[in-house]
Amino acid sequence: MALVLDAGRLRLVVRRWSCFGIPLPLALAPRGNTYESAEDGRFHFHVEIRHPLIGLIVGYRGWLVPRA
Repeated sequence: MALVLDAGRLRLVVRRWSCFGIPLPLALAPRGNTYESAEDGRFHFHVEIRHPLIGLIVGYRGWLVPRA
């Protein structure tokens, strides 16, 4: 996986994947819309992971606020 800066967001991108050290086809890799950003003094996150054969695996989003 790689972290890529994209339009002010830090995006997580799958570059390759394997099982027990054996490379697997990237077309069958889980994918999604996963990123982090900072807006209005808050740390925002969005995680959505899907698999091409089974669909949505996990999805959540939210933000964190620093303690006063």
